[in-house]
Amino acid sequence: MCGNVWEWCADLIPQTDKPGIYKAPVRGGAWRYKAERCTIEWRNTGYLGGTDFTFGFRVMRPK
Repeated sequence: MCGNVWEWCADLIPQTDKPGIYKAPVRGGAWRYKAERCTIEWRNTGYLGGTDFTFGFRVMRPK
């Protein structure tokens, strides 16, 4: 399910210009973006601890 909200990924990207600050990749697009961005292949980044009404998460459980 893509295009509902950006989903946080587990990887961390350190910011070279801001020591101790990390960004995390998000994927999947969000409801306010064009259709071509609403795919698993489309990636972006967001600051950890930051908020945005287009960020979210998906709860998963093992079978």
